Amino acid sequence: MKITKIINNLGFIFLLVGCQSTYTYPPQQKETLTNPPNEDTNIEKFLVFDKVSVRIFNKIPSLYKMKGEEVSYWSDKWLEVFLYENGSYYYDTAGYFEIEGKPRKIEITSNKKIYYEESLQKWNISSSDTEDIDLTVKVNNKQKVLTSKVVELPFKKKATQGDLIETLGFPDRKRTYHVSWPCSKKLNGIWYSPGPSAVGKIDHWFYDEYPRLVIDVSFGEVREIHTMPYGERLTNRAPRGC
Repeated sequence: MKITKIINNLGFIFLLVGCQSTYTYPPQQKETLTNPPNEDTNIEKFLVFDKVSVRIFNKIPSLYKMKGEEVSYWSDKWLEVFLYENGSYYYDTAGYFEIEGKPRKIEITSNKKIYYEESLQKWNISSSDTEDIDLTVKVNNKQKVLTSKVVELPFKKKATQGDLIETLGFPDRKRTYHVSWPCSKKLNGIWYSPGPSAVGKIDHWFYDEYPRLVIDVSFGEVREIHTMPYGERLTNRAPRGC
């Protein structure tokens, strides 16, 4: 399916990609990384060429959803794709790597609906079922499939803290934050922007049974969840003065 650019009424540009469609990987910056392992893992795979290889890192191998809710996830950290050559890693240039002296395009297909918002450099994957999400990365006629497992949680949105304790037990960790107007802050992947009269106390619960899951239980009920990508750390505290 052809990628289509659409500008919405806010001026944002979207790349709309349907099922089994092609997505052009966004340009990135270069960074220092560790050497690759010898073989593919469940979160890391390699396309090997004559003198170079392409490293693909799935930073969200599991994606959580609440019972009865659809999967809809925004991230700028879902996949990372690098070129590995002579002991160094390189990001792409405008969605291309130089392989065997020629520009080779990075293409991503999925069994789910995906689109990339250029203005925010984030992409979204949405699904109405619990089928796992397959992302196929293709470079120079070679490809690898990385799977993000969809995990449906045993509770619904607006479940009380008591309901959560009866279902999952007491949380293994808890963190409390305070964000007050006029501050806006992202805490463990969830954005908060309280109004002038809103109470700014935020409560997050964590369970070892569900790695990288953040549950917002502010005001005594489940308000939101977030799946943290690999490499994303918990927020220590809200900014001073908020």
